[in-house]
Amino acid sequence: FCRTPCPLPRFRNGEFPLFVTWNKFDGKGNSNLRGCIGNLSPIGLHDGVKKYAAVSAFEDRRFSPISADEVPMLECSVTFLSNFEEAANYVDWEIGKHGMIINFSDDRGSPLSATYLPYVCSEQGTSEDLNCSVFIVWEQGGEKRSALTA
Repeated sequence: FCRTPCPLPRFRNGEFPLFVTWNKFDGKGNSNLRGCIGNLSPIGLHDGVKKYAAVSAFEDRRFSPISADEVPMLECSVTFLSNFEEAANYVDWEIGKHGMIINFSDDRGSPLSATYLPYVCSEQGTSEDLNCSVFIVWEQGGEKRSALTA
């Protein structure tokens, strides 16, 4: 990778929760997630985009680090989050409008969480049936249906 200094960003440096997503295209118009990591707490955009572009490319534990050979096939996007609200229950959300944060524990009892951005369910073709969609995104995070409690 090129190690030249990054140019100064041309956008204002507000603070927002943000996620950086990498998708890899296959040449047939299809794309697959290649990395996505961010922060739910407000962070300065200049530092946040720089930090999470690297973290999501090289440290997303679901994937091997992005290689130089993949760069021509990659697309990077940044999602800014706002207007968080607590759901009344696990089906109190709309596909394509709301994101989802699932908190759970692993086999050793360590707390973990998975964040699904508002566009993830519709991009992944999940069902309009919210119960089914919750289980699909849960399993995409590596969990089994028996682990979900309502």
